[in-house]
Amino acid sequence: MPGTKDDIPPMKRLRQVIALVLVTAITAGFLVWYLGKVENVGEVWKAFKEARLWVAPFAALVGLAVFPIKAVRWRLLLPGGGRIPLRTLFSAIMIGFMANCILLFRLGELVRAAALGIKKQASTAEALASLALERISDMVAIVLILIAALLLIQPAAGPESAKTLAKLRTAGVFAAMLFAVGIAFLVLLRSRPRATTAFVLGCVFWMPVLLREKVRDFLKSFLQGLDAVQSAEQVVTVFALSIVHWMVQVAFFYLVGQCFPGLGLTFAGAMLVFSLVALSVAAPPLPGYLVVFQAGIAAAGLVLSLPPGPCFSYAWLAWAMNVPPVIVVGFVCLWWEGLSLGQLRKNANRDA
Repeated sequence: MPGTKDDIPPMKRLRQVIALVLVTAITAGFLVWYLGKVENVGEVWKAFKEARLWVAPFAALVGLAVFPIKAVRWRLLLPGGGRIPLRTLFSAIMIGFMANCILLFRLGELVRAAALGIKKQASTAEALASLALERISDMVAIVLILIAALLLIQPAAGPESAKTLAKLRTAGVFAAMLFAVGIAFLVLLRSRPRATTAFVLGCVFWMPVLLREKVRDFLKSFLQGLDAVQSAEQVVTVFALSIVHWMVQVAFFYLVGQCFPGLGLTFAGAMLVFSLVALSVAAPPLPGYLVVFQAGIAAAGLVLSLPPGPCFSYAWLAWAMNVPPVIVVGFVCLWWEGLSLGQLRKNANRDA
């Protein structure tokens, strides 16, 4: 079978071992740093002992409910997507997110596109182009939820929390302005593709030829994805589904928060937690989104003045109820579709 251990070259296997050691070291360092901020480490264990853990499985199911909505939205973005079974799209999505959790360098989106290409449901290029639009709609939705959270939550007691919240609100407004510029750029790219492409390439004239070609290819993939947009109604539907499926994810963070009575997490606070976690994991993550996932919750905890002990327990329970289930379902879908991770990696690397 492709991708078995014996197929891995020695140098590549060495890099994987080094990466695993680094992940372990960084995770351990983060644990030591964060536990150092907890005045009484016993608070962590007390929070787990008093936790209503029976809520956690329901939270995990809510977290997984995000992915069928993603499948519906993806079908809207794919050229001829209406003919693709939702089950196939769901499997490709779960396989892609599973790959993001266990592989380095965010290969999940390439793996997802490759899975659809191998199943002959859509070309890999079409799938990648649609994912570019998906990322845009995701980021717009995340910023809108972040802005709503910053407007809804009240400053916690203390001047430091109020200052931090004010800074975040300013950053949220700035991000909203950037995305407004981005949307305007996409409108121009769709209506005036040649002129807009020429303008962008003129702005990067100073780059080496290879990088300019990468920029040109990137714009081409965007244009391929934009070709799937046929009406304003379709755009509105896609963005509405983006808001809905991320609000389901907010509900996940809220439900996990209800496992810890001493945490005091409100729904608006869960919106902030979700937004900061989503922005944290957008950076190149470690496998399993370790550290960056917990760091996003820790940052939200500082803004909301959540008690450190329960907040630490909450961060790791939220991770356990979110990431491992995705990995398990992803492997089940991989088996169900008769694919192998090695086969998908090979196709993803070829199309990268």
